[in-house]
Amino acid sequence: LLLLPFAKQPTVLTLHGITNDSTDLCVDTIRTVSLPLLSFFGLDADRASLVVKARGAPPSITAKAASKDGPTGGGGTVVLSIAPVRKLKSVDFTTVGPVKTVRSIFYSARVGKFDARRASTAFREVLTPYCSDVQVDAQVARGADAGLAPGLGGMAVASCTNGAQLSAEACANNLDGSVTVFSTPEDLGQELARRVLAEVAHSCGVDRAHLPLVFCFMALTPEDVSRIRVGPLTTRAVATLRLIREMLGLEFDLREEFVSGKDKHSPVQRTLLVTGRGCGFHNMAYKSS
Repeated sequence: LLLLPFAKQPTVLTLHGITNDSTDLCVDTIRTVSLPLLSFFGLDADRASLVVKARGAPPSITAKAASKDGPTGGGGTVVLSIAPVRKLKSVDFTTVGPVKTVRSIFYSARVGKFDARRASTAFREVLTPYCSDVQVDAQVARGADAGLAPGLGGMAVASCTNGAQLSAEACANNLDGSVTVFSTPEDLGQELARRVLAEVAHSCGVDRAHLPLVFCFMALTPEDVSRIRVGPLTTRAVATLRLIREMLGLEFDLREEFVSGKDKHSPVQRTLLVTGRGCGFHNMAYKSS
């Protein structure tokens, strides 16, 4: 996502492998949160898409031990399309707002056909007291669309009135082939609901998983000041700021502020106002029509 906006021509990539695990962002989060986030920096959201053709879960430890040759996991297929830009634009996103909707996707592949529905029901039961507008989509992959290994997981997006999209994930499959602690689909659904609530409590304009991506784009904007309000920084976010300082010589100003929403009943939230000037990067290979 960092390289393709600066390509010479529109890029269409067909990627094969693992689409959902507990380590990296799943394809649903990239499709519903990461790509729309690019529009804040001037990329055309209508010309950036990710289509999931088939799901792919990591192989289980027992399957890898029993198999002598041939893949035992993965099998997923996605098509990523992104159009290039001449340059990014600076961003000013400092407002806060309450959650208005929660949307979630639960998927299952090569497991019980009702597992995704059971997880989604448990997810909704936890979140309904906090948000009245909760919608869940339970998807069951079958046949070739289910990949080569069994998998179960889900992602959720809390949409705020200020335009922020706060995402959270829960997956029953680890990248090393082991299975997470979720003993039932209900456990997975409840854990995802708790992670959404934690993300809403800690994040502001951007969720914690997307902080490194946002900081990199802020560093590549024109030589104008960008501002964004976020929650406490993660270890990866701090490492990204250090890399930006080392590679581009840019330093962002971090100022702690306590803010509340427009509603007088909104709680006071501890935030960080991140301010910085971009390096003025331009895509010299792209010619606008």
